[in-house]
Amino acid sequence: MHLQADPKDSLKLLKRLERRVEIQHGHVVIAGENYPWAQVVNPDRLLEQTLCNDQPESAAHDPFWAATWRAAQGLDRYLGSMNIAPGTRILELGGGSGRAGISAALRGASVCITDASSMALIMCRFNARFV
Repeated sequence: MHLQADPKDSLKLLKRLERRVEIQHGHVVIAGENYPWAQVVNPDRLLEQTLCNDQPESAAHDPFWAATWRAAQGLDRYLGSMNIAPGTRILELGGGSGRAGISAALRGASVCITDASSMALIMCRFNARFV
């Protein structure tokens, strides 16, 4: 199922992201198809900034969402080998940029993606705009 998000909503999400991190746009193959994808330009720099910040609330800005982990690519392939019944409910913990959860949604699952980082959820929502 492909539902295109309102372009105004997508632009708002992108602006929120760009206020905090530098974004690059590209494409990624998910569920065997090519999709537009946004990612943080330099996730290592975000990690360094977080580690150098002595403020206790910096822990709330977990930077590990900023990199797409290879495990998400492997999970995408694994989900392709499964027969996911339409509407199967999936809860993803630590969704990051959204690749694994979006993969499940593209295969018909009803997915709830969670993350401790609000920035991760914004990135995920932006990346899911064509799903």
